[in-house]
Amino acid sequence: MSLKTYLYVSFSTIMQESDESPSRKGTIIGMVCICIVLSLVGQFSQHWQSWDAAHASLDTTYWDEEFETFNVGDFATETNSEAVNYWCSLAQEFENDEYFGEYYGEICDNLRVQKNAGSLASILLWISTATGTWFLVVAYRSIGGSKQNLSLAILDHRFSLATGVLMVSSSLIWRVMMNDLINDWERSLGSGFYLTLVGGLIGIVASAMILRLHPEMSEMLDREKSRIQQENEAKARTEADAKAVAEAAAKDSELLQRTEEAVRAKREAELNPNDPLSWLRMAEAMDAANRHEEAERCRKTAMELMEKETL
Repeated sequence: MSLKTYLYVSFSTIMQESDESPSRKGTIIGMVCICIVLSLVGQFSQHWQSWDAAHASLDTTYWDEEFETFNVGDFATETNSEAVNYWCSLAQEFENDEYFGEYYGEICDNLRVQKNAGSLASILLWISTATGTWFLVVAYRSIGGSKQNLSLAILDHRFSLATGVLMVSSSLIWRVMMNDLINDWERSLGSGFYLTLVGGLIGIVASAMILRLHPEMSEMLDREKSRIQQENEAKARTEADAKAVAEAAAKDSELLQRTEEAVRAKREAELNPNDPLSWLRMAEAMDAANRHEEAERCRKTAMELMEKETL
């Protein structure tokens, strides 16, 4: 069994033993779902900032009709890129004008900051949505798509934490970059900013809840490892005992065979009492059968017969 399979099986067994894990895991998964939803809400919200004349998302400004009558804009919506192109072209056109050059230049700079801040926040929110979605995919696959197996759900706090941190970072970084523009142009923060911030905090709390499960899971995992180790040791002892019995049986079988050979050699020697070779073969067979004293007597008899033949 590979380490990955062992850990998964152990983790699954532990989760089945815990009565509270399913409800807690369901709560955590629900919190991450809320986090993802709020990330998408923040991504497409039209109310990151607002003022008397309009409200704005991360990349678009939505002008009020009443404000349009003052000819400030030629359209009901204006993207950050369009605003930058329009006002920066005016700044370039009037760059030699002492008053309008500085005025349009300041607007151009602020709108560029707004464009960059919105783009950066949008990228971070897309990444947070992706990490949160992957968290749910891993959890879904680990339970096989069945709510009955919720206790087996694998929750990776890293993805939950990344989702929350990215959401909080997107809102705070956007706010810091937009600070001068919001203060100078007297704009208010909208619901998109606050919902994104709250969603990020929910993701971070969900990650903390996953980490709180770890001490309990670690203790259960240690018990599971100890149980498996004891089973393996018992199995090893059983296998060792079986091997010892088999070896003893093999030795007994071999000894029996050697004894039978010794008996045959003895019968042959008794049939040919004057043949020294028969007694030597009997001595060899007796040695193999661990009957060394008889083997020594056989060799002695063979030597005596050989001495008689030489006389």
